Amino acid sequence: MGRTLVYTICCLPFRVIIPLLIAVLVTSPRVRLKSLSRTMIYIPVLMSALVVGITINWMFSQEYGLINFIIQSFGGTPAGMVAQLRACHVRHRLRLRGPPSASI
Repeated sequence: MGRTLVYTICCLPFRVIIPLLIAVLVTSPRVRLKSLSRTMIYIPVLMSALVVGITINWMFSQEYGLINFIIQSFGGTPAGMVAQLRACHVRHRLRLRGPPSASI
């Protein structure tokens, strides 16, 4: 029980209270450069998703990907995983929107 209390007292301000104060400060009408401060806060969120996307694309690339290198080293043929995923994504998007209508 004592360790949980110490952990809560040490971590709670950094996880809840300080971000709440920053959010109130950023949305305050008295703060200048709101868009810049919001951008600076949101950039780390975008960067992590970008790094994950680039890493997955690198790993599964047909030409120089790590996964296809391992497959080829065991005597297999490289798989076009990224191309298949892109084609699947395009088919899914077309299914959601429907086929393009012919305009006369």
